[in-house]
Amino acid sequence: MTREIYKKINIVFFKYNLRMGTTQVTDKFMNELELIFKDMGHIVTIIDFNKYALHKNSIKLDYVINSDGVQIVFKDMEQTTTDFAEYGLPKDLVKVDYVINFSLTLAGVPSLFKFFTDNNVIVGSLLVDPPIHAGVLIKNTPKKNTFIGMFAESFFNSYEKYIDNTRILAHLMQAGSKALTNKKNIDVIMTANLHEIKVPDDIINKSLEKLEIGETKKNLLKKFIEKVYNKACNDFNKTMEECIEEVILENEDIQIAMNIEALKPIFFEEVYRAVDWCRRMKYRHKVVRTLLDNDIKVEFWLNSKDKFFNEYSNFKDNGKLPYLEIVEKIAESKILLQDLYPVKNGGSERVFNAMLNRTLVISNRNSFANDELIDGVNIIYYDANNLNELVEKVRFYTENYDLAQPIIENAYKLVSEKHTWKNRAEELINMYYIMKDLNET
Repeated sequence: MTREIYKKINIVFFKYNLRMGTTQVTDKFMNELELIFKDMGHIVTIIDFNKYALHKNSIKLDYVINSDGVQIVFKDMEQTTTDFAEYGLPKDLVKVDYVINFSLTLAGVPSLFKFFTDNNVIVGSLLVDPPIHAGVLIKNTPKKNTFIGMFAESFFNSYEKYIDNTRILAHLMQAGSKALTNKKNIDVIMTANLHEIKVPDDIINKSLEKLEIGETKKNLLKKFIEKVYNKACNDFNKTMEECIEEVILENEDIQIAMNIEALKPIFFEEVYRAVDWCRRMKYRHKVVRTLLDNDIKVEFWLNSKDKFFNEYSNFKDNGKLPYLEIVEKIAESKILLQDLYPVKNGGSERVFNAMLNRTLVISNRNSFANDELIDGVNIIYYDANNLNELVEKVRFYTENYDLAQPIIENAYKLVSEKHTWKNRAEELINMYYIMKDLNET
């Protein structure tokens, strides 16, 4: 296919609140991309399906195919003077070449998804969490004319190996957003969600009731989960994928089960789902407790509802912040503390936001951004298994903030060049043409 470099692409962003926890985050991502795509000369429409769902008794969604290609239109069923602008819906025909949705929200409207993909509209579904947490949505996603974007290489490697190697997957990292402020009013900040610590049994017992496998296999699955959880919590530097791989290699009975095609995806999904959040929260509690025990002054925004650490007089959770305000708070801070779960070649918005706003990132050791984030050069890493190292590094850079300036500037330069939403917009346009090329081969 000869690429028409200056061809205008009709891009539709599809919004639908299937996963309430990520709505503010993905709305911000869409708003950033919308402006950039328009600057690139493309035609962009945001369809807020939540608004349509509220008024579907009076508004009808129609699909149109003609010489102009694929179009959708919202029609007033009552033939009244419906104020479409008030509903947040376009009143004219919307031509569609390319649909972008986050967290597979388009899979919540399977008939619309199928209409697009059956009629050669390219659909990009960008995940903001590991693919296992997308659950049934990813299984119900059409494969034709569709790619799924994952922000860490370790996610799609394991997905292809254990779940499905017939889908088109793309490595698309998240990106950084510039804040409105540049005043540094906060020394150290930590923003995350702090929930109660659960053990995998709390999660797997509910799943086992629904699984149609025999008792022997259920017991083997429980053994698999227990061993992965123990390994993952004994070494917080390892990725989930590494922990699962090691347990498979160390246990012949589990290895045999994972060679059975029907069991392999079930076991992988259940193990990952049962262990991942439990491990993340256990580690986060360890990090916060260590900071408090060492009287490290941190502005916490943990949305914990004051359920934890009440025995510490030096602990104050400032609560929950809307995502746009989180970006501003990070920009106001000299240092951002991160306790991200380990990934291979990942790219988190929180890290890129901080760097783009000249905030020093102190993070557990990780593999970020094609391994271009290097300890002491543009980021400060600590050993997740030795939290004394975290304490020492936070103290050092709080007391010697001037020594952090070269690191901060190096990080700012890297992210400005490679990890803005403009970079991601260019990658998404490239994916559109890759998908069109595949259609013609």
